[in-house]
Amino acid sequence: MDGNLFTLHQAAEYLFGVDTDATYKRTWRLIKSNAVPTIKTGKKTYVARAVLEDLCGISGVSSQGQAVRDSLGSVRDTASDSG
Repeated sequence: MDGNLFTLHQAAEYLFGVDTDATYKRTWRLIKSNAVPTIKTGKKTYVARAVLEDLCGISGVSSQGQAVRDSLGSVRDTASDSG
């Protein structure tokens, strides 16, 4: 797979940063409630990366980029704190 199709577990990790039971269920509800087009092959369900990005209004962020964004947390304006 070239990264353009995600299983629901992969989609959960892409959207929420971790693949837990809770994020899997959250992803499944998100897909069902928004009538997101999926691809089914047997018991596996796939969703396209582009569909997730359109649905959530995000652009592709690599896992390394996501880690950097998460590590920054909220950035405070130190200039306004001094005074």
